[in-house]
Amino acid sequence: MDLHLTIHAVTAGQEWIVGMAFDAPPGVIVNASTAWIGSNGPVASNDATGDGARVVWGGGGFLDNGQIGTATVNVTFTAGLAGNAVFGWELQGDNWGTEPHFLSGQIVLVSTGPAIRISSPAAGAVAVLGQPLTVGFQAFNGPTNVAVDLQRADGGAWETLVASTPAAGGSWTWSAVTGEPGPFARVRVRDVSAPAVADTSAVFAVGRDLGWLQWSTSTLSIPAGSSQTLQLTLDSTGLAEGVYEALLVMAGNGAPASVPITFSVSSTSAVGDTPPASVVTLGGAVPNPFNPRTVITFSVPAAQDARLDIYSLDGRLVRRLVDGHVSAGAHDVVWDGRDDAGREAASGVYFHRLSSGGVVKSGKMILAR
Repeated sequence: MDLHLTIHAVTAGQEWIVGMAFDAPPGVIVNASTAWIGSNGPVASNDATGDGARVVWGGGGFLDNGQIGTATVNVTFTAGLAGNAVFGWELQGDNWGTEPHFLSGQIVLVSTGPAIRISSPAAGAVAVLGQPLTVGFQAFNGPTNVAVDLQRADGGAWETLVASTPAAGGSWTWSAVTGEPGPFARVRVRDVSAPAVADTSAVFAVGRDLGWLQWSTSTLSIPAGSSQTLQLTLDSTGLAEGVYEALLVMAGNGAPASVPITFSVSSTSAVGDTPPASVVTLGGAVPNPFNPRTVITFSVPAAQDARLDIYSLDGRLVRRLVDGHVSAGAHDVVWDGRDDAGREAASGVYFHRLSSGGVVKSGKMILAR
């Protein structure tokens, strides 16, 4: 399809238009483009092509005030394109005269046919076994109820997760992900009345909950020839007996390195060991995820010093909630989602760490604003 573009150059300061840009959205393939043709010579195209290409014109001619220029962009709309197609445009002046010297906007091609577009899960996401998974989507021009299907292998069969849910809701939540972990999974959302109207998500993974494995930072810089210690914490709180495994992958500007981690949880104790009557415990954060506040519970067997800190995912101390002598027994501490300076912490993963009587325990929580 040819899209015919026209510019009417009307400027308050007799400014020339010397540059133009046209952005195709994902799902629209640019095949070719012509130069802008006006009274002062052609303005050359960069000849960009491809899905979602950005075509830029500049060099050579220009459009003077009062002149009209035209160009043609040939595009193909992919079969998976759903909803309105929104193109962006930009005009650049020669910076002569009064502002503005730059303008931008959008051209919207309104869709009239029924369509469905999936927004989540995103490519590369990990659906955690036993935890909820939300499938986000938009339905256009017709579908009232949709079904959600799951594919666990490339080319494999589709299994229905829900046979019908209102399309107007824009999402459906799988209460708990089931099955086996693996690197390939896709969801499909289809119109119940017209199954051919459907969309399929990008590939995501299914994994186990690795909440028992926590690290001090997820990114770090190590100069060549030097070393740095990365602290890992293995927490068996709430875990059933068994063997837990994970693969820690370190990626940088060289070849990635993998370190296998094996964690065994057992209720047995060595011969002659006598479990203490009471110990330092960290009960975790409730609710989790939370917004804007959560309650962290811990207990100590006797009156003693304790410190309770909040750390960000990169190991930065965000808030010190407790630092001093506490009485024996259970304690509930509220974190209001702010740092020590009173500023709101950003959404993301945080760790609460308890240190008392030589014992260190930690847990993970998610702030979702």
